[in-house]
Amino acid sequence: MRNKAGKKTRILTYNVCGLPVFSVAFGKRMSLIRRALEQMEEVDIVCLQEVWQPFLKEYFYRALRRRLPYACYKSQGWRLGGGLLVLSRYPLERKSFKVFKSKGVPWGTTTGDWWAGKGYIKAWVKRKGGGGFWLINTHLNAVFDGRFEESNLAYKVIGEQMGEILSEVGRLRERGKAVVLAGDLNIPKTVGHWQKIAVLKPQDVLGDEKVMTINKSHIFWGRESELARRDYILVFGGKEVKVQGRVVFDDKLCEFRRKRCSHLSDHLGVWGEISI
Repeated sequence: MRNKAGKKTRILTYNVCGLPVFSVAFGKRMSLIRRALEQMEEVDIVCLQEVWQPFLKEYFYRALRRRLPYACYKSQGWRLGGGLLVLSRYPLERKSFKVFKSKGVPWGTTTGDWWAGKGYIKAWVKRKGGGGFWLINTHLNAVFDGRFEESNLAYKVIGEQMGEILSEVGRLRERGKAVVLAGDLNIPKTVGHWQKIAVLKPQDVLGDEKVMTINKSHIFWGRESELARRDYILVFGGKEVKVQGRVVFDDKLCEFRRKRCSHLSDHLGVWGEISI
């Protein structure tokens, strides 16, 4: 975002699929992701999802702390703590992590990510000379069976979680400041719940392009994913907002043992440059 000096903010959101045991070649992939993040110089804020364990948070933080010294992460007891990590070049103030009220149920993989303790990180990004903004990093419930319909509990949970996020966005916008929402929203723009976002008229750094941020890598449980859009950087509010962005980490990079992997995660990253 442009401050009085005319600077911009460059943001990356990336779901790293950081779940040991269930994901393919966990250690090798995390090492390659860390290297890719180290080599990405044009970034001021990194929002990661599925950084489930504290040791993994430290792993990424130590790699980037010279350039991105400010961090926000929440571990939530015996659950997985939401899996969210924010690393920033700029100070992060008024930081908080809120667990979603709507979680689904604690049994079955298609009824809700109850065990993940999902929610959202909120922080005020302080820029020199003014020009600060609110940042939200989140990861909404997954719809593993692909049924984006009201009769599906997993999809219903997404709608309720989205309502919580947008209520927060509304409260923050009342203060006259822009809000940047980044993360894995787990829905494409073609489903009904997206309209809850669309009515607020946010700016998407990828515009209206029909891009895919889920690839067909054999990462999670060795299962091939479906091509889809799930990951976003959206800007709410602000005057004369200008955004641009691109999909990153989309190169075919590696092979792991007998299960071929075309990417570092089952998600691609979204990079955006925002100015106001």
